Amino acid sequence: MKIHVVETLTGRAMNLAVTSSDTVNNVKAKIHEWHGFPKDQQCLIFANRQLDDDDDEGKTLADLNIRNDTTLLLVLRSRCPRGRTNIYVKTLPGKFYNLEVDSADTIYNVKEKIWSMDGIPPDLRKEIPVCSRGSCIPEQKF
Repeated sequence: MKIHVVETLTGRAMNLAVTSSDTVNNVKAKIHEWHGFPKDQQCLIFANRQLDDDDDEGKTLADLNIRNDTTLLLVLRSRCPRGRTNIYVKTLPGKFYNLEVDSADTIYNVKEKIWSMDGIPPDLRKEIPVCSRGSCIPEQKF
């Protein structure tokens, strides 16, 4: 069967040949083999749920209700050396920014960094909450 994987940052779509007995780990290995994204940096999402290697380790695509022509979202994570990491921000006008942030940075600090690039003051920005595994990043802490 065939599934579609959409890389969220670029919108690039990939088609993968899989079987219903493949696991999440198998799918990540195929993405790595064909597109070069390291498995430990891949986060696959289906039906508003992150597919986790640990929680879904023994589950097949059939167990997860992933069928032919299903679309999965691929979010790529950066490694976080010494409390600093790169994040990708998409603004409402559709511009993308790659920012280096510290684990102690607040959302307001991130808005200030974007302000220095696009000239829109932080107080005029609206947030769309960023959520993962049921928890959202608060305004005060990044």
